[in-house]
Amino acid sequence: CDSRLLIKGEQCANSSLKEQFWGQVNLMNFTQHFEMFDYQLQQISSMKRSIYSLYTNQTTLFMQGFLRLQQTEVDNGILFSQISTYQFISDFTYQTQSGPIELYKSMFGRNAYIIVTLKLDSIMNKQIIQYPKLNQVLADIGSIIQLILFLNFFAMRWNESRYEKDLQDRILKIYFPQIDFTKQAISIQKLKQQCIEKISLVNLIYEISRLQFGMQKLMDRDKISELHQLGIEFNQQDNPKDNKINQIYEDSNLNSQSQEMQESICKLTILKSQQQILQEDDFSLLMKKDKYDQYTNIIK
Repeated sequence: CDSRLLIKGEQCANSSLKEQFWGQVNLMNFTQHFEMFDYQLQQISSMKRSIYSLYTNQTTLFMQGFLRLQQTEVDNGILFSQISTYQFISDFTYQTQSGPIELYKSMFGRNAYIIVTLKLDSIMNKQIIQYPKLNQVLADIGSIIQLILFLNFFAMRWNESRYEKDLQDRILKIYFPQIDFTKQAISIQKLKQQCIEKISLVNLIYEISRLQFGMQKLMDRDKISELHQLGIEFNQQDNPKDNKINQIYEDSNLNSQSQEMQESICKLTILKSQQQILQEDDFSLLMKKDKYDQYTNIIK
């Protein structure tokens, strides 16, 4: 104890108090204060930790500490760069060693029990923090939407392909109920190609237009207008589960209209057969002409 270093009112301990102090276990507490950047709060936060060191009157505890400096650049702009720079002590490292007390007594001229040296570390950490900008967020959202649209397009194409194959099989089953899809793959593939051409919108419009023109040629406008009023009578008093369709046309007028419509369809079939006959060669024309005359006589 050096009385020259004491504050007014303090005095050095006597020999009995010194013996009592050195007779117990003594620990020195070092509290370190350092800082770090908080990402959520976007500010510098202070932290601390404690170090305990044991010392006696027989040896000198030598502690050498290094303060590490950190430079942090934070870019928190929404659209454009807005950089803020912070410098603070981010870490503290130390090394301790013990030596004989006489060694340091010759250096300082008195007994030294704890010697602490602090210096700034030559290595400085540099940290760059960039928060997401609005254009990056929109780009990520656009990528997600693009992926969803791609998957949606792929699913639609797959469903269309499955529906087209199922539709082709159903059409072939209508025309060829006894067809075997496993044994006649080559012939079925050609028929499926024809099905694709038949179910196209242009071909359907063409076929409907031929039927329309044929009906307009065989039936007058009043009878064609009456076709829009044909339907099935619905009885609201009956249970929907027990409601059965027994008759489509109940009165005699509807039966007569149905008969006239059947005759018109037969005549339309005859006209279509005549058109097909004219497009074939002479030999086929003669063969089919006989069949056509017989068929006409039966209808009459």
